[in-house]
Amino acid sequence: MWKNRLAYGCLAGILAILLFFSGKSFLLVALLLSLLLIPVFGILIRRDGKSIKIRLEKEKPVAAAIYSKGALRVADRVQIELKVKNEMFDRSECLQFLLPLKGKEQTFSLPVELRLCGQTRFECTRVWVMDLLGLFRIPLKAGQTFYTVLYPPKMRVQMERIAGTVGSSQTDGFLQNRKGNDPSEMFELREYAPGDDIRAIHWKLTSKTDDLVIRQASDPSHHTLLLLPDYGLDQLNRPDGEAEMNTVIAVGVEAARELLKKGRGFCLAIPTRNGLQLYEIQNEKEFSRILPQWLSIPVQAIGGTGLEYFQMQHLEQYFNRLVVLSCGDYEKGVRGLEQKIGITVIQSLAKKGLSYTSLKQNGMLIEIPAGEKQEETYRILC
Repeated sequence: MWKNRLAYGCLAGILAILLFFSGKSFLLVALLLSLLLIPVFGILIRRDGKSIKIRLEKEKPVAAAIYSKGALRVADRVQIELKVKNEMFDRSECLQFLLPLKGKEQTFSLPVELRLCGQTRFECTRVWVMDLLGLFRIPLKAGQTFYTVLYPPKMRVQMERIAGTVGSSQTDGFLQNRKGNDPSEMFELREYAPGDDIRAIHWKLTSKTDDLVIRQASDPSHHTLLLLPDYGLDQLNRPDGEAEMNTVIAVGVEAARELLKKGRGFCLAIPTRNGLQLYEIQNEKEFSRILPQWLSIPVQAIGGTGLEYFQMQHLEQYFNRLVVLSCGDYEKGVRGLEQKIGITVIQSLAKKGLSYTSLKQNGMLIEIPAGEKQEETYRILC
């Protein structure tokens, strides 16, 4: 902007110098016109700005739709400042886009690269409209925000049950829920039915679906398998942290789907600042509702904190198999715990090949190479 103004000022100065030495009338006219254009453009660009409306739209992943009520006089382009924040991993970046104005209605696909899966927040923080000569930049109304969820890539996973286990007996029953009234208990989700208490509506999850969703307390004493995403923000600092994180989440999501296809319901335990948030999942429909929330809850700062919560709450008393999702070296954190409960650790590492390592008692460490490998099938023992 300042360069355009400097160039325009230099042009007016040159005209003034030529007029001084030559006294030509046409130079006087040119100088007066150049000086007159400044206030005229200033007035017209403000009028154009009042007629321009900008709206963000969801389109792989975001687009900007620009509308004008009438013909634009001097407006030539729009500058948009977009803040992109991954809510799951607390990563933000500010991007700026310069879009040409042609016609009354235009839509531009903004080239935004989303490197991590999870819920992403797009906020149009500032907008300006600029004139043909680049002399004025007038701010427009901004502040529009919307959310989108980037799901992990599809991967092939084959689930196999490990014979023999420790911990809670499977003969106690499988997913036989006993409803409770303590809101601190684990809960399950279902569709709203007439007569339900509106205070039980899960508003955050309802906003992501087309149906009202009810949060209903349940007793975890008859569940057998717990899925624990126990990765942390510190693991993103590894050289291939982003690829490892996307891979382990993708494997975890597909493993959950395969369990449900085999009729094996499970509990999902998501670490939060207040401990583990538990969800009972019995079928694929329930998992489809829970998945966007899983991918929107902020990840813990340090990987392994979820396992500490697990031990503090003595959840090994209610389950006979713990499946942990992590990145990097996780084996040390589970030493000694495999004597109380069967453990399967699934961790993603930036290396070639797939490896299985038996832990003591009833444990299994599965290392999966980072990166999207759709043609390979990963066998998960749990």
